[in-house]
Amino acid sequence: MPSGSPFTPFLVSISLTTDGSVSFGYLGLGTSASTYGVGVGQSDPEIISVDSGTANLNVRSTAFVGVGSTWSLGAASGPDQVLWQFSKDGSSWSDFAVVGTEYPFDTNVPAGNTRNVYLRIYMPSSTNSYVSHPAEITIVASSP
Repeated sequence: MPSGSPFTPFLVSISLTTDGSVSFGYLGLGTSASTYGVGVGQSDPEIISVDSGTANLNVRSTAFVGVGSTWSLGAASGPDQVLWQFSKDGSSWSDFAVVGTEYPFDTNVPAGNTRNVYLRIYMPSSTNSYVSHPAEITIVASSP
């Protein structure tokens, strides 16, 4: 930046207004569950609040890591592989296809607004590991 140029930082602040935890409970192989709808683990969206600035929101996920086993992400469930999805409205779903990759969630969200994050999982078709396999979702905010 040239010397003497005015610089105004773009400040964006977001927060989570919910508990930050989703539990689907025990799910059998080849089954699915979501946080949208009615039932165990459902009607439990995570809620992101844009506290300051206008924000573009992206999401990313880790793999599902259990003791001695990792379930990968894929375009369909399979052996030790889950189909893991996100949605802002519960009707249009996007895949987490690659671990650590940021995917667009919403754009130009004004300060003072919230967005629901719904999650859906399709369990592996088979596995040799029947322990808990948690994953973490990260919401990334940036200025448009």
